[in-house]
Amino acid sequence: MRQFVTSSGGMVMVLLALSVVMTVSVAGCTATKTSDRSIVYIDADEAAAVPQGRRGAFGMGREVKTAYLDARPYSDYLEARLPGAIFMPIESARDESRRLREYDVLVVYGGDFNSVRADALSKTLLELGHDVRTIRGGIRMWRSAGHPVESGSPKN
Repeated sequence: MRQFVTSSGGMVMVLLALSVVMTVSVAGCTATKTSDRSIVYIDADEAAAVPQGRRGAFGMGREVKTAYLDARPYSDYLEARLPGAIFMPIESARDESRRLREYDVLVVYGGDFNSVRADALSKTLLELGHDVRTIRGGIRMWRSAGHPVESGSPKN
């Protein structure tokens, strides 16, 4: 039988490597994972009512500041979007997180039901600690419910 560890120094290295692997494994198991179950879906009418809510006891607190985030491709965003919506590709969510802290609630939407982009953006923002809602059915259901949209370049 071969001897894998030939010296006490080698044994220390093996034990050190094992302790690193065990630490990383345990840390990975305890890390917070955001899943599809973490997403809070709302319908178009609920999404339209979000900015009208108030925080605090008996609705006496300050107005809730809401941002609508469009997770669709930029060409779709220019064609039609919720009024005042911010174009937010998933790739820039982490970089924009600090700027989004000024909002109490973030309402994310995609183009339709089962929008991978909207779900991915929602989960990323949840992981970053934001209060996120996702419109079930995206802009399609928003329009079907009779809510307004705007188009063209955004007016900042």
